[in-house]
Amino acid sequence: MISALVAMITAVLTCSILFEDALAAEPPPVNRVFVLNAPSSRSAGSDSILTFDALGKGGIFFGSQNRVEGARDIVCSPINPEPLLLSVSHFALGKNELLVIHAAGNVVSAISGLGLPGDQFQLAFDREGNLYIASGGKIFKNGAVFASLPGVVGEGDLVADSSGNLYVTNTFASQVFRIDKLGNVTLFADAGDSLNIPIALAVDSADNLFVANNTPSAAGSILKFHPSGTSTTFASNISFQPGIRSMVMSVDKADSLYVPLENENKILKFDSAGNFSLFADERVGLNAPFGIVIGSCPVKEPLLTVVNNRVSLVPIVSTFKTTADTSGCPAGFLGKFSFSATLTHDSSSSPLVNLMAQVKALTNGNLLQNADGGPFGAGATLSIPKTGGFADGLLSSGESVAVPVSICLKNMVGFNFLVDVLGIEASDVSNSLVQR
Repeated sequence: MISALVAMITAVLTCSILFEDALAAEPPPVNRVFVLNAPSSRSAGSDSILTFDALGKGGIFFGSQNRVEGARDIVCSPINPEPLLLSVSHFALGKNELLVIHAAGNVVSAISGLGLPGDQFQLAFDREGNLYIASGGKIFKNGAVFASLPGVVGEGDLVADSSGNLYVTNTFASQVFRIDKLGNVTLFADAGDSLNIPIALAVDSADNLFVANNTPSAAGSILKFHPSGTSTTFASNISFQPGIRSMVMSVDKADSLYVPLENENKILKFDSAGNFSLFADERVGLNAPFGIVIGSCPVKEPLLTVVNNRVSLVPIVSTFKTTADTSGCPAGFLGKFSFSATLTHDSSSSPLVNLMAQVKALTNGNLLQNADGGPFGAGATLSIPKTGGFADGLLSSGESVAVPVSICLKNMVGFNFLVDVLGIEASDVSNSLVQR
């Protein structure tokens, strides 16, 4: 049966690994990752903000020449994402500031008097564009007191779900509070739910809440809470000195979780199953990464576009393989189909960079296992490995690279697999992509 399946899939793939018309396809939105470097918390210099693309490439967005110290949190509005907001707490001076940073990385204004004098304060936007600040046991909404938290509170992080509910961690008592849209405060979770110095928070597309524990002299962990309050362990044994002050969930279908480790100068990227890979480390300038935000925040750079007319992607029939192995596939799948394809730059245009493939169609319930972020269908992306002619990050005319593909099979029948190849012409890449 397997040999017959291979023959059938071979015939289907030969005509179905195709590109859509480059002129008809819209380029996908580019979501940037902004990371707050806060070495001043370790008396190691001024704070800065780095920016990364989806592949972990990036550079300086807001440099240490701005001489900002005491930075605490960064956010951008889903309604008006042009400015990036940076909260700064000046303990010695007893005042707080909210810096409004332009797309070019310049401070355009500074707002004082937010929160309580001298207290560090956390920021969050809801989906309607309302700005919330957590400081000194109070929650402020667009500058006015919205809610008061019970007891002595050390706010660790603040996040809003799709319904406008707020969540805030209390590091002093290992608690998470939920504040509804009317300002009513309830205890959502505490030490009885395995919270131990919880700080960072994130919410996925289904409104599951992720909470990072920073347990002293023990490995850090991340718990996943259903909106009803039931919890499971999402990831454990992350680091014995994690310093997880902030987390962010990507806004794509993958629900990837980005987790900065302040004390290890790393950012880990977790898929929806809790498996992680290294997204960035000190080699790209990380120094006590403290805060993180992702989305359509401001950055001036070329967008990834469809480059189908500049490349060919040809499956290698001799590599076709079907197995009963379902490792890494969701429950209910019957096996995998894998193969290698050759991606070749076959035009006279300038070299291509930032290459990836995006699934346009994958039929019969099958999923691309090695999509960035986990097994997914249409809309998933597949990174092009930096090997062969693409080892230097540039695919020039005539150069090729082998692209491995692994597909989780829902049913043992033939299927269609349609992709677009995305990238940027090297001649279109300005310095804004790498440095500011």
